[in-house]
Amino acid sequence: MTKLYVKLQTPTVELAINAKDSSGAKDNIIVGFKRYEANESTTQLTSLGKLFLEQSEKEVTEIDTTDLDIFIKSQIVYIRQAHLLLIDEDDKKTALDVMDTRKAKPVADRWETPEECLDALLDLYLASAPWRSALNIGLRKALTNAEFDEDALKNL
Repeated sequence: MTKLYVKLQTPTVELAINAKDSSGAKDNIIVGFKRYEANESTTQLTSLGKLFLEQSEKEVTEIDTTDLDIFIKSQIVYIRQAHLLLIDEDDKKTALDVMDTRKAKPVADRWETPEECLDALLDLYLASAPWRSALNIGLRKALTNAEFDEDALKNL
């Protein structure tokens, strides 16, 4: 059965995700997040909030972000314009650009399929503090259709 959408309510929302590290270095990617109708979006946002609350109640030594990572990964459909750097055992550096994970070609010892490419990139981005933070902000923006800045998020 086909589904009818209003013009601004498509199955995904594409957002520019900008990350900045403490040295001031910046980079960006384009991420396609799942988009929900208002009532389902509220349910997803509540689930995300519960995961953050669970983490905030734990001691620093026992924090496990596995459930949060699974949730974030479940909300991302694709990544575009990812710029990576491969460093081999001889310290040889090679640029690797993934223009769209949905069309990604196999990369030896990394991924074979577009789905594996998305999963591999998400693992990399979620392991990086600047990217993890930026993806969290982007996910909240996608679920709420609202703009957030880092200072406002500290008070949530």
